[in-house]
Amino acid sequence: NANAIFSELTAKFGPAGLDTTILADGWLRLQAAGLGLEKTRETIYALANATAAFGGTGQELKRAVIGISQVVGKGTLQMEELKQQIGESVPVAMRIMADAAGVNVGQFQANVTKGMYSSEQAVQFFIDGSKKAFGDYAEYLSNTLAGSQASIASEFNAGLQRLMARTTLDEGLTMWFQRIAAGVKQFMDSIDQADVDAFFKVLTDLSNV
Repeated sequence: NANAIFSELTAKFGPAGLDTTILADGWLRLQAAGLGLEKTRETIYALANATAAFGGTGQELKRAVIGISQVVGKGTLQMEELKQQIGESVPVAMRIMADAAGVNVGQFQANVTKGMYSSEQAVQFFIDGSKKAFGDYAEYLSNTLAGSQASIASEFNAGLQRLMARTTLDEGLTMWFQRIAAGVKQFMDSIDQADVDAFFKVLTDLSNV
């Protein structure tokens, strides 16, 4: 059901800062279009990892999800979705899909123009290409600076909700914010700038592939 899907996606991709509401909506879109449960899961995971690898915003993630959903709905892979919704969100989408199809990019484009790839083939190309290029990148991201910051925000909100549920706030509120301040300071002190620089170099290298 929808709650179980949202919980699964939140647990897996929430710490990476991805908008799990968009992912859950995409999941439901793909299933409504006729994609099976496991294939839907693989597709959403691939979209999340690929978008995260390029630092995609919620809007870019949504565009990619809609693009894949339209491919499934139309029954064939067309250049409109490949170049616009999917390609704009995952710049190397065409390259990784061509690689998965076993052809070069030029031949892949020609085949797409001729309507040679079914939606099932296209989805599988994207899944396989994303796995090969990005693996479980979103989970890796949860352990980096961006993911850690997202986790802090999540824990902050959860803690604030628990605190506001109490009848007396004054002493508890002061102590809680002191603990938050100390935790954030410890986190910031632990960041090695060299590691941060290396992380962004990886993103730059990926975009130049």
